[in-house]
Amino acid sequence: MRAVKLGSLVILALIASCGAAEDGSLDTEDVAPGTRAAAASATAGAEERHAEPADVAPPAGADEAMPTAATAPKLAGFVGARFVVFDTDDRTVVFDAETEHAFGVFGHPVTATNDDFDVWREARFAPTRSATRVLASDDGAAMLVRTDAGIQAVDLRRRGAFRTGWRGEASGAALAPDGSLFAAWTSDRLDLVRVADGARASYAVALTDRAAPDVQWTADGAYWIDADGLRFVETSSFREHRVTMPNAQVATSKDGAVFVVWRSGSRAEPGVIEVRRAGPSGRLERRARLASAFVAQVVIDDDGSRVAWSEQANAYDEPNEQPALLHTLDVESGAHARFRAQARHCSIGPEWIVGFEGGTLKTDAECSPGCPSIASQAELIAYDVSSGKKLREWLGERRPPFNEELGEHVAKGEELARRFGVVAPEGESLPFAHHPSAPTLVVATATTLRVATERDGRVLAELDRSSGFRAAGVRFTPDGARIVGVGEGGRLAIWDAADGRSVWSWN
Repeated sequence: MRAVKLGSLVILALIASCGAAEDGSLDTEDVAPGTRAAAASATAGAEERHAEPADVAPPAGADEAMPTAATAPKLAGFVGARFVVFDTDDRTVVFDAETEHAFGVFGHPVTATNDDFDVWREARFAPTRSATRVLASDDGAAMLVRTDAGIQAVDLRRRGAFRTGWRGEASGAALAPDGSLFAAWTSDRLDLVRVADGARASYAVALTDRAAPDVQWTADGAYWIDADGLRFVETSSFREHRVTMPNAQVATSKDGAVFVVWRSGSRAEPGVIEVRRAGPSGRLERRARLASAFVAQVVIDDDGSRVAWSEQANAYDEPNEQPALLHTLDVESGAHARFRAQARHCSIGPEWIVGFEGGTLKTDAECSPGCPSIASQAELIAYDVSSGKKLREWLGERRPPFNEELGEHVAKGEELARRFGVVAPEGESLPFAHHPSAPTLVVATATTLRVATERDGRVLAELDRSSGFRAAGVRFTPDGARIVGVGEGGRLAIWDAADGRSVWSWN
């Protein structure tokens, strides 16, 4: 959690130099009549489920679906370690690492932005991973593609076989991690579709200033926040449960059984925090509702047994001369403890909750602005979860300044560039693509791609028939076993990272 806090400060520092509560009662509503009818109709039979959009012909065989030429191809992303997904102007091309063959899929992969921070990218290496990720289950049993008719779920394990679809012009979509359910939404409506049988239900959404609902998933359903508060929908019945709280945020336990809905608070209205637990029927039972002046952070124990949050005297954008207050709540018994944080006062870096550990609440009291030129070191404190008594205080590992780490990467890149006689084109990155987890990289010269060690530039392999590929179009697969390239003239290629042999090429 501390990394999230400092990450925002680091990004800002890279740009600039350093120097009365709303009623939160649960409105457990039955599904609206239209929604209930849609869900009932969806489960009635294959004909009524609209198993495929009427204006789209059943998908052709994989060979038929392969385009004759790739126009403006790009790497869309990876699905587990098995599938590599390319998008072209015409349709989708998928490489199956298990069979070492490719097939085509009608439609374009639905993608989401990958916001992972990467020091190699900051050091002007070529991007080490795609800026986007495809919406698919890890096993490839479901991947979302967008067609003229709407959103479809296809099975990559069966060479892109159609599974179910949603008609309409969606402004966005999301897929459950296990591929069992997907959401598609417009400006005022969100539909949930069960992939196994095509059953679906529709819900009105009120987005206000939110560009799109941030749909999240649990083992039993889907949830999102809109202008009215939390919306939770059970997968099995499509029944909707609501927690009404305008301007709310939400956190859940790892198993999705505990929901914490809160409003941070402001000078105009106090913060409020509400803890819910999914009961045997799926109903979200309220376990506690408390007021806090300004809720700054919420943490849930891994097993969902306890909740903690920090309370500031006022918002971060105002002078804060009082130490934070820390809260713990036992979800089962409802026992609540509220105690003063023990760290010295620090207005620029309030005491931050790290999490629960061995029956204690662990915090980081480091007073740091997150400046990239300053070293950091966690100042850890352990509290008894029931009494708030400080049990232990110790220093964490010292972290060097980010600028120091970045400088080392830049120097390493410049040395490798000299060794290989390559330069970065004006305004572009160095012609390198970095391995996701090993000190290895691909070096793009004028004529070929080579795999080399990061430490001394020793060449490990030269990629077969790699002329015409630039590092900007090259990536390692997530497991580092293969190298994927998009080259000039719509060329696509995949190589074995260990020996450089050509595994597959097209166009």
